[in-house]
Amino acid sequence: MDKYTHIRPRLSLACIITLAMLLFSVPALSQEGGRCVSGVCTRGSGTAVWPNGDVYTGEFQDGKPSGQGTFKYSDGRSLSGVFQNGTATGRFQVNYPDGGIYTGDLVDGRKHGKGILKGYRGTYTGEFVRDEAQGEGRFDFPTGDVYTGEFKAGSFYGQGSLRFRDGLLYKGEFVQGNMTGKGTLKFPDGRVYEGQMENGQMQGRGKLTFTDGSVYEGQMKANQMDGQGTLTFGNKDRYEGQFVKGKIEGTGKMEYSVGTVYEGTFQNGVPSGKGTLVGPGGMKYEGDFRAGEMDGQGEIVYRSGARYVGSIKKGKKDGQGEWTLSDGRVLKGEFKDDRFIDPAAADKTKPDKK
Repeated sequence: MDKYTHIRPRLSLACIITLAMLLFSVPALSQEGGRCVSGVCTRGSGTAVWPNGDVYTGEFQDGKPSGQGTFKYSDGRSLSGVFQNGTATGRFQVNYPDGGIYTGDLVDGRKHGKGILKGYRGTYTGEFVRDEAQGEGRFDFPTGDVYTGEFKAGSFYGQGSLRFRDGLLYKGEFVQGNMTGKGTLKFPDGRVYEGQMENGQMQGRGKLTFTDGSVYEGQMKANQMDGQGTLTFGNKDRYEGQFVKGKIEGTGKMEYSVGTVYEGTFQNGVPSGKGTLVGPGGMKYEGDFRAGEMDGQGEIVYRSGARYVGSIKKGKKDGQGEWTLSDGRVLKGEFKDDRFIDPAAADKTKPDKK
């Protein structure tokens, strides 16, 4: 999970869409001091210039650009296509000073319809509404990442898919350029996430399937298992409880495939703290755990009825304790390495476990 702690930053078309929002006004020859410098600029072909440095070369009708022509603006933009009665309406090519190019539909000087806009941030192919990418479209990043889907007000918005060059694929909802809402992430290593996304991260409730067959269902935070959830391992062990930053941490219940069940507190993925362990043979332990083992003070009850209460170290009776055997005998005192130290005898006796 670490590689994708931050899957991607917010994706925005702001730079390239800004180019698209420059209105292309086409003045008549009689407006703003325009004058004809060559040809016939009333009805025919010619070249006209304006005091601000704008230049038009092409066909005229009634003193207005009308027909095939090219309008070069003083700010470095150029507009080529078929003008209609002094308006840029139809199919045009627009060149920008920084090398950007738009080829597509214009209506009254605005991008409206279908077109292709190429800029240093990438290439947008799709629908425009009043200078903004809106509707169905595709955006190709210079890095090789590709978005296909819905656009609104110049941003990824609605249903779409985003494929990254490293193989990561997201399909689902977008809001203002972000992966936000319900979606599916397919990772290059084979993992699959289905669920809530927020600002480009797995956030909220979801399902994460790992390559070894393990499946997590529950709360996600900042691309990690965090909160309440259930993790079923590939070997059929099953944990239900709390997670913190991708680890089993807090209170929960682990059901092992061999039949053992532990319920209590966990640290770093293993039982640690207070808990209860029930073995497949009927043995039950309640007490302290440390680093995944019975360790501390606790009580063990065996299926035979035998019972031990006292100190335990690394799963063995060790220290002060009391062992009541199934036949009623009671051994009370010091234990070492699972054996009772009888102060009345020179040797160490290890009673049979019953």
